[in-house]
Amino acid sequence: MTKWWQPKPEALYHLSEDATISQFTPRPHPRQAEHPDLVWAIQGSHVVNYLLPRDCPRICIRCDQHTNAADQARFFGLSTAATIIAVEHAWLERIRSTKLYAYEFSQAMFELSDAAAGYWMSLSTVTPQALHPIDDLLGQLLGLGVELRIMPNLWRLQQAVAQSTLQFSMIRMRNAQPSSE
Repeated sequence: MTKWWQPKPEALYHLSEDATISQFTPRPHPRQAEHPDLVWAIQGSHVVNYLLPRDCPRICIRCDQHTNAADQARFFGLSTAATIIAVEHAWLERIRSTKLYAYEFSQAMFELSDAAAGYWMSLSTVTPQALHPIDDLLGQLLGLGVELRIMPNLWRLQQAVAQSTLQFSMIRMRNAQPSSE
């Protein structure tokens, strides 16, 4: 049986398809030019949301203390997974063929930006402490207990999740297939 990489819940990570980054230099925010240049990292407890190719659209859902029983039953049903990630089947081959690298950082150089999302930021150049190659993204997600849902289109789910009491993250939805409705 393959032993999967285990992210440390308290560590911070940056996931990339590039294995050659020796330092992370603050860069402009892609959508908010008024923000200072930043280095972004994700807390280990949320890293599963980023174990996919960078541009892959995805919907990541979890239950928390604010999730009502009806939403838990509707979206999780009989699932025992703590996290469900939905992706479009058009991305499946790219998911299978992509290799990621998890750059690991300590929290010392970062400040918490959004606790619910696990986002941390730094205004300074940061050197990673370790590099973890991940060459089987599907196996890694399953090894971490994620339920992966492969769907033809994400938009109906996006609308339903956005109106729910679930904790969610919708990443790169601009790359999703057009709505079928």
